[in-house]
Amino acid sequence: SGSSANPNNTTGTLTQNGGSLKVNDDFTVGLNGGQGTYNANGGTVSIGSGGGSFFDIGRTTISGNPGGQGIVDLADATSVDIDVEQLRIGTMPSSANPGSTVRGELTLSNATNTITATNILMGDSPGAGNTGLTSQLNFGSGTTTLNVSGDITLGGRKSNASVGADPGAIITVSGSPNKA
Repeated sequence: SGSSANPNNTTGTLTQNGGSLKVNDDFTVGLNGGQGTYNANGGTVSIGSGGGSFFDIGRTTISGNPGGQGIVDLADATSVDIDVEQLRIGTMPSSANPGSTVRGELTLSNATNTITATNILMGDSPGAGNTGLTSQLNFGSGTTTLNVSGDITLGGRKSNASVGADPGAIITVSGSPNKA
């Protein structure tokens, strides 16, 4: 358990101290029982390449495995650009163990953020048991543009989610999102 061939129940932290991080495809923090953390202490962050890319923060995809936790803190990044089909925070698909728990937390930059996604899903579980945890999206004090063409779901099936912003935050929602 814990190898790249079997990334279940692993713990890890990625810390960015300046520079640039560019992820051209899927990016997952906290998978299948793992406890993952990514901190950006300065620098730019770019995740995804549009349709077909996924950014998962706290995700369980298999049965019989305890859920995990993903924490992504981008508060000190100079800019954040997320361009994905799905931004999922604290989620499990229908095939996952309904007794599992999972939690995700995303804190955006206190500078500039752009999120382009087909869908944003926060807090979603096929079965009971995940209601004691709250997945979070924190906008920080920066300027954020959300370009969402599909659904924005906060607190989907049998899960809790919260959204917050620090004083001074400016949030613009564009596209044609369906909000739930």
